[in-house]
Amino acid sequence: IIAIIGPTGIGKTRLSVEVASAVNGEIISVDSIQVYRDCPIMAAQVTKAEMKDVPHHLVDYLQASEEPVDFVAQAVQAVKSIHSRGRIPVICGGSTLLMEPLLFHPFIQEQNFLAIAFNSDLSTIKGLCDGRITSMLEDGLLDEVKKLSELEKKHGLYESPSRTGAWKSIGYPELRAWRDATTPEDAEKGLRDGLELMKQNTLQYASMQLE
Repeated sequence: IIAIIGPTGIGKTRLSVEVASAVNGEIISVDSIQVYRDCPIMAAQVTKAEMKDVPHHLVDYLQASEEPVDFVAQAVQAVKSIHSRGRIPVICGGSTLLMEPLLFHPFIQEQNFLAIAFNSDLSTIKGLCDGRITSMLEDGLLDEVKKLSELEKKHGLYESPSRTGAWKSIGYPELRAWRDATTPEDAEKGLRDGLELMKQNTLQYASMQLE
């Protein structure tokens, strides 16, 4: 097993594809937001083009209202399935909530293991995260937020929002003021403040992943 670990925005996805291509591998994504179908932009999900025909597992498979409660068991099963095909599992992620219990699972601990850990200073990571958020905006972030908002209303959660499912993704709660704005001025301020808050929260999350 090869594991590629590091903070958000640092380039794990690209490296994991390169490594998997080189070793006849398949990628298991370990990310608590990339599991959702309804927020590919906010989750910075790998695109079909970026996959370069490398099989990916545990990406884009949950409804917005679901939680990855059996994620570790599914990931272990994916490892076994990949091994059964004579290929190498490449585990990629930064979610400590999911990565730690997976890597310390008894079955995973029994395997031959190589870990590649990314590290960097916060100023570099801040630049990468800020650039990612700018790209998200260009790729259709606001339309995605609107669609998630409609789903939240459909599930009866909008009036008392909770940080569950896809709605816990950084980018959704931060832009609530923009979503609820009733004037162009309020919308402009809500967007400006929301994007700044996204940058702050993304950097805070990346900092936590470095600990």
